Amino acid sequence: MVEISKVVEQNLWWRFGCDFMYYDKIMKEYEDAEVKFERKGIDLETSNIYAIHGLRQVGKTTEIKKKILWLLRDEGVDPDSICYFSCQTLVSRRELRKVLDFFLDKLAEHERIYVFLDEINFVKDWVLEIKGLADSDKFDRVVILFTGSPFGIKVHTHELIGRNVEGNRYFLRPLSFRDFVLQVCQQCHSLTSDRVLERELGILPENLSSNTVSLEEPIEKIVPFFRRMLKFDASLRFLFNIYLKTGGFPSVINDYLRSSRVKERERVKPEFYERFIELVTKDALRQGKSDRTMQQVISAIIKKFGSRYDFRGLTEEIEEPISHPTVIDYLRLMEDNFLVHVLYSYDFAKKMGRSKGMKKIYFTDPLIFHSFNSWLRGKPGYSYSDEFTLDEDKVSLLVESIVGNHLARVKEVPIIKPADRFLWFYYDARKELDFVYQRENGEYLGIEVKYKPKVTFKDVATLSMPKEYLILSKREFDTKGDIAIVPVYIFLCLLESSGNNL
Repeated sequence: MVEISKVVEQNLWWRFGCDFMYYDKIMKEYEDAEVKFERKGIDLETSNIYAIHGLRQVGKTTEIKKKILWLLRDEGVDPDSICYFSCQTLVSRRELRKVLDFFLDKLAEHERIYVFLDEINFVKDWVLEIKGLADSDKFDRVVILFTGSPFGIKVHTHELIGRNVEGNRYFLRPLSFRDFVLQVCQQCHSLTSDRVLERELGILPENLSSNTVSLEEPIEKIVPFFRRMLKFDASLRFLFNIYLKTGGFPSVINDYLRSSRVKERERVKPEFYERFIELVTKDALRQGKSDRTMQQVISAIIKKFGSRYDFRGLTEEIEEPISHPTVIDYLRLMEDNFLVHVLYSYDFAKKMGRSKGMKKIYFTDPLIFHSFNSWLRGKPGYSYSDEFTLDEDKVSLLVESIVGNHLARVKEVPIIKPADRFLWFYYDARKELDFVYQRENGEYLGIEVKYKPKVTFKDVATLSMPKEYLILSKREFDTKGDIAIVPVYIFLCLLESSGNNL
C-alpha cells in the first residue's frame, strides 16, 4: 500500500507555499535553466477533467509544477487545496484509490480542490477510478488534470466521454520551430562572434511575435509575411541549423546552450540520448513489446526514410523473421506514442486518403531521429547529429520530416480532427508531391520541400489540383503566379500550432 508520507513528500506547498519552488527538484532545474520555456496555459474549472498527452522527457511534470506555482502566486489558491501525485510509484488501482481518498478528504475544509495526477498510465485500470470520482456527488468541487504517455492514456480517455473531458484534451510535444525561435534568441546571441548577427538575434522575437501565416489564406496574401521576415534570414538560418540537431526538447536545448557557451565538444550530453532510448524501450516492455523487435522496426523505417512504401515493403527491410501484422502493431504503438507520424497518400478523384496505398513515415522530432540512429549505430548522439547535418542529401529528408510534423499540428484537434483529415502526400505513375494540405473551404495547397542550393519553379510537380504551391527551399525566395519559393526556416517560424498543442 502507498504510504501517506510519500503523498506528503510530493506536496511541498502544503508546508512551504510558494517557496516550495526552492526545494522541489523539478522547479529548481527549471529556475536554473538557460531558457525558461513557456507553453500555452490551460484554464482549470471544477467539474472538468483535463488530459495532457505527451512524450517522456518533454516537460509534462514541469508544466504541472509551474501551474501549481501560478495557482498559488497569481490566483491566491490555498496550498492545502492543491494535490499532486506521481503515479510512477504506484503498482495498483487500489493504491490510486487510497491517494484519491486522501485528497478528497480535503473537501471537508475547502470549497474546491485541484488534483494533479502525473504519468497516470503507470496504473492499470486507472480510468475506473477517475470515472468513479467523476460520477460522484463530489465532482462539482473537483478539478482533475492528469498526464501520461500518449498511448497510455489515449486508449482509455475515450471512456470518460460525458464526464467533461471533451475539449479538454491537449498535446505536449517538443517545441515547434516558431516557439524555439521566440524563446531562445536572447540566449543564442552569445553563441556568435558576428556582432550584426548578435544584434539581429536580439530584435528577432519582437518582430516575429506579431507575424504569423494562415495556410487557409491564398498565396498572394501570405507571401508578404514571408517577405517581411527575409530581413532576418541570417538569424533564422543560424537558429534552424541548431534546431536540426537539438529538436524541440527543452532540456536538450538548454544543455546545448550551456555547453556551447563553455565551448564543450559534445554540445549535448550523451545521457540525454541514452535516457530517451531507455525510457522508450521500458515503455515498450511495459506494453508487452520487445525492445529488440522495436529496434528492428526502427532500423527498417530509417532505411526507407523519406521514401514511400507499404507495410509489407517495410517488413522486407527487416532481417529477422518478423510477421507483417507484428510490424504494423509496433508501428501503431510508435505512432500512438508520438514517436513517428504516418503520412497517407491522397486520392483526388475520391477526395479521401488512401488507407491501402503507399505511405511515408516520419520521426516526430530531430532529437528522436538522432537518438534512434545513435542507438542503432552505437555512436554518441550529438556526434552523429553533427555529422549528419553536414550531408545535404540526408539532411533534406530530416527537413521534410520537420515540415510534415509542423503541418500536422496546424489544425490538429484530438478525436475531432487528427492530421489525416487535412494532410497527405500524393503520387501517381509520373509525379509525387510531398504534402497536400486541405483548406477549410475544400481547396488544396501543394507543398514541396527542396532543401538544396538551387531551386526553380520546375521543382514542383504541378497537378490539376492543387491550384497553389509552396516550394520550401534551403535559402532562395521567389514568386510566380500561384507558386512561391520560400526558405524553409522562414515558412516554419511563421507557422502556429493548434490551440490543443501546448
